[in-house]
Amino acid sequence: MDARQQIADLLQQWRELSQAEFKAIQAGDWANLKTLQAAKETLQHGLTAARETWNAENPTLSLSPLSEHPFADVVSSLVALETRNEQLLEARRQKVRDRQLLLKQARGNIRRVRHSYAGYAEAKWNSYS
Repeated sequence: MDARQQIADLLQQWRELSQAEFKAIQAGDWANLKTLQAAKETLQHGLTAARETWNAENPTLSLSPLSEHPFADVVSSLVALETRNEQLLEARRQKVRDRQLLLKQARGNIRRVRHSYAGYAEAKWNSYS
């Protein structure tokens, strides 16, 4: 398999993993998301090796403008998918932070109400002599 086909296949796999990541983030399936990200990390090593082979086979293309690169459109769409996933993940994080803040405020309110209705309990010392 030549480097061009190998890169195309790896980029397709990346697309599939990114789409699966989106679904995992939506579902809150963090274990699956971790697995998908590990798979992407492995895929990234393969892409790096394939790109090095590609650059060796096509030395003039590596110097051409990015817009003329044969994978420019695919990479651009993958960047858009990654951006979408990042935005969704950040929205989920913000929801969690908001919920944590509400729980912290509720805990403070409960503590104040409890102190309002319950008197101060003196410490009781027992001695064993």
